Amino acid sequence: MKSTLLVLLAFLSAAPLHADWKYAVKPNGLRTATTTATGTSPDGPIKTTLNVEYSTGKKGVLTLDFIVAGAEKMKGFGFEEFEGPDAPAAKRKLTSFTVEKPGGKPFTVQVKVAGWYLDDTFHFAANEENRNPADVLKLVRAMQAGATKLSATVQDMNDTKKTLHADFAIEDPSAALTKLLKDK
Repeated sequence: MKSTLLVLLAFLSAAPLHADWKYAVKPNGLRTATTTATGTSPDGPIKTTLNVEYSTGKKGVLTLDFIVAGAEKMKGFGFEEFEGPDAPAAKRKLTSFTVEKPGGKPFTVQVKVAGWYLDDTFHFAANEENRNPADVLKLVRAMQAGATKLSATVQDMNDTKKTLHADFAIEDPSAALTKLLKDK
């Protein structure tokens, strides 16, 4: 079983990434750009989604939402430590996002995230108010600037060697991200 998992993980990490970004505007005006990827967890392969959301205006928010499917069944990661706005893990920078582009130095930000369960998924969200832009906006701008990959990694609060990880292709999300941030 272990050797099969190692072969699968090696295949997944060597497989080329292909971007499939979807842009949408929700009825409340919230703009979203979304893509998916297969990732890894202490329990094995996982399905993940990266959702970038932007609500306009001075009271608007830019959000980077890393979503893990099947979270309720996973035993090898402490999701509960991230749950809610007052979650213990929300006070620590246990989540990193790295943008890579050909010939360039990788750009990494470490952020605090809070999360929640929704159906059988868990959402890890990093938010920034529009009037106070910082790391999330820098990350999205780096994604627009010729990047090819965004890596998302969340460390377990009680055992930082346990991680959730996914690599998202960003070959040409610029159309979706440009629409998303057209007022920013």
